[in-house]
Amino acid sequence: MSESITFVTDRKEGEPCLLSGLEREPLSVRDSEGVEIARIEPGQTGWTHDTLTAHAQFEAEGPLDAYLGGSWVGSTEV
Repeated sequence: MSESITFVTDRKEGEPCLLSGLEREPLSVRDSEGVEIARIEPGQTGWTHDTLTAHAQFEAEGPLDAYLGGSWVGSTEV
C-alpha cells in the first residue's frame, strides 16, 4: 500500500521557516513504532518544501512520520 506524507514545511509570509538549519539533514521516514523505513540524503542544494514533497510516497502500511535530523517535519496523519 502506498502512503503519502504531508510535509508541514510550506510557509506563508510572516511564518517562521521550519527548514531553517535542517536543509542538510537526512530525511528519515519512520513507522508508528519508530522503525526507520527510509533514509534519504539531501541533494546538493539541501531540502526545500518542493524537494521534500517530491519524496512523499512510500510503500508501507499504517502511519508514517518524517524527520529531518531529529526534527519532525511531516506525517501521513496530518
